[in-house]
Amino acid sequence: MPVDVYIGGMEHAILHLLYARFMHKFLLQIKEFDKPFEPFKQLITQGLVKGITYKLKKNGKYLKESDLAQYSKDEVEVSNEKMSKSKGNGINPLEVIEKYGSDCLRLSLFFYGPTKNDIVWDDNFQRTLVLFFQYY
Repeated sequence: MPVDVYIGGMEHAILHLLYARFMHKFLLQIKEFDKPFEPFKQLITQGLVKGITYKLKKNGKYLKESDLAQYSKDEVEVSNEKMSKSKGNGINPLEVIEKYGSDCLRLSLFFYGPTKNDIVWDDNFQRTLVLFFQYY
C-alpha cells in the first residue's frame, strides 16, 4: 500500500476506495501504519455502459424491445440509461463473445472513446469492427 493506479468502473471503484479508506483507518488505529495516506495514488474511473431503454410515459414501466409493437410511438419514451436487467436494456456478454469473440468485444469497448466517457452499446458498431478485422 498504497496502490499506484486503480482502474475500474465508476460505481465499483468508488466503493472499493471507500472500503480501502476504512481498512486503512483501522490499520492506522492498530498501529500497522505510521502515518495516514491515500490507499490509491491514482484512481481512474471508467464510464458507464448504457443501453437503449424503452419506458411507458404514463407509468414509467420499462419495456423490452419485443414489447414495443403493442404501443404507439407517442406512448413510449426512448432514452439511454445504465444497463440493467430490470430496465431490459442489458446484453449478455457471453452471447456476444460466442458470436464475435472476446477480442472483438474488448476492442469494441476500447474504440468507443476515452475511458472516462460513458458509452452507449451499439451492436452495429461491433459488427463494423468484425468486418474491419476480417478485411485486414
